[in-house]
Amino acid sequence: MYVVTHAVVFTMLPAGIIMAVRDREKTVRIIKRFTEILFRIVGKDITVSGMGNFKHGKRYIIVANYPSFYAGFALMKLFPNVSVVVHGFVSKVPLFGKFLERIGTIFVDPKKMKDSIRSIDTGIGEAHESGSIIIFPEGHRTPDGVMQRFKHGFIYMLRHGSFDLLPVTLNGFYRLKPVKRLYIDPDAEPEVVIHRPINSSEICKMSDTELLESTVATIKSVYTP
Repeated sequence: MYVVTHAVVFTMLPAGIIMAVRDREKTVRIIKRFTEILFRIVGKDITVSGMGNFKHGKRYIIVANYPSFYAGFALMKLFPNVSVVVHGFVSKVPLFGKFLERIGTIFVDPKKMKDSIRSIDTGIGEAHESGSIIIFPEGHRTPDGVMQRFKHGFIYMLRHGSFDLLPVTLNGFYRLKPVKRLYIDPDAEPEVVIHRPINSSEICKMSDTELLESTVATIKSVYTP
């Protein structure tokens, strides 16, 4: 099933690249349809709680743990009108990298900090009025189901843009498809938990350490692999 989902994704990409032009509404429809088909193939409905914490028209840095290949697609399904921060090597993947580039993805590389900061600054600047940004501060998928150390990139984004912070916990996705397994667990129950946001006025009163520790504690508080 995992191989089938990859085949469908890469079959759809050429059409997606052609259609994903500067027309934002068209791009949002493409992303929504794309992710719906992906999870339909996997045969999984995603349980969502706390959706009322996401307010349309607000700008968020959406921070989540990174348990699986499907994590990013799950959040793009719920929040299609967003940009996503991903590792720079993904931009080199044939077709997929081009598709992500067209939909406004922010590419970063921890080994090239100046280029990464420039990319983030550009992404923040280009985020339209109601735009939000998804980021996985662990930087890579967990190899064992345990949440990894969060990097500080999301804090930089909060300090340099007028965003609220929206913590999100992704449950069951590690069981669905961990990084070192080729097949999907049919008994997995993927769930997205959207926590109470921290608004920009609260963020200004918090130190970087407080922001980091609060975000990690919130996401970890209900996490199950």
